[in-house]
This record gives sequence, C-alpha cells and structure tokens, in this order.
Amino acid sequence: MRLERLAGKLRFHPLDSGKGRRNHDPVCAGLGAQTFKTLEGVTVYILVQRDFRTRMKETGMFDTKIAIVLRNNLASWQKLNVTAFLMSGIAGQHPEMIGEAYKDRAGNLYNPLSIQPIIVLSAEDETMSAIHRRSLERGVTSSLFIEEMFATGHDVANRAVFAEYAPDDAKVVGIAIRAEKKIVDKITKGATMHQ
Repeated sequence: MRLERLAGKLRFHPLDSGKGRRNHDPVCAGLGAQTFKTLEGVTVYILVQRDFRTRMKETGMFDTKIAIVLRNNLASWQKLNVTAFLMSGIAGQHPEMIGEAYKDRAGNLYNPLSIQPIIVLSAEDETMSAIHRRSLERGVTSSLFIEEMFATGHDVANRAVFAEYAPDDAKVVGIAIRAEKKIVDKITKGATMHQ
C-alpha cells in the first residue's frame, strides 16, 4: 500500500501483492505481502499470515511432535496393540490433529487420519520409567499403557488395574505424548528409533 499525507490525514493505496518478494521456504510461502512507503520514502512490508492450522496441513511443518515409546521387550502383537491404544488417547486429547476424510478415485470414503507424522521409539525398562517421570514433571498429559493391562479385556477393567499403580511402581510398556518438539525430545531422551 502507498501511504500519502493529504490535509494532515493519512491515506492508503494498494500497490502490488509482493509475490515476487516471497521466500521459497514452505512456511514463509504462507505469507502474503503488501507494501507501502512512509513519508520519508521508506518501503515497509506488511505480512498477512494465513490460518496457522491450514498452513501446517499444507506444508507438513509443525510446532509439535507426536512420539510413542514402546518397551523394547514386547511381543509383536503387544507392540501393535499398545501403539493403537496410545494413539487413540492422543487423538482424543487433541481432536484438532485429525484431518479431513480420505476419498479414493471411485468415490469411497475413508476415516480421516492424523495431519502430522508420528514417531515410534523403543526403550528399556529404566528409560521407560524416566520418560514417564519426565512427562509428569513437565506437566505433559500422556497416554500410558502398563503391563497389567494386557490381562484385561475392556476399558473399565483397564482403568481399574491402572488405578492400582503409581508412577514409582507402574510397569510402563508404552507411553505417547504430543507437545512442543523440544519438550518431546527432552522427555524421550534415551529412547531410540523403533526397528
């Protein structure tokens, strides 16, 4: 926009959209620019940011990170079972992370999925306990699965057996968190990529 002084008042005039000045960085590409010159002839850029969630969906860049950490001595069926349960807890706590329904070329509709990637890590018993402790210390609400839940068959029984344990004696077999990237990295320190 061009800024003029007329009879002591300021007036704005649209100039160009500033598209030629856009950075090719995918996040910056979500910014539109308008320009105006001050009375001193200095060009000023006004950046208009699109909706944050839309930009994150389109660019695949997120301020948060989702990590699932599994105890490294679980059977294959247990790893899959725990991962599914833990992720359902994250989605329940953060419904905004679920995107639009999927549709194939034939027009069939499928369930919407998470809009952001999920990292799956592995850790030994001691590291699992440390990760659990760090998540509590930082006030990050997590999804937690303890060993005794493998012997139950439904949600009421799961919550009943879960309530019998405290952080100092819970046999954690899986934990999932979604938080700011740096916080997730600090909490999951010691865990390695799942093989």
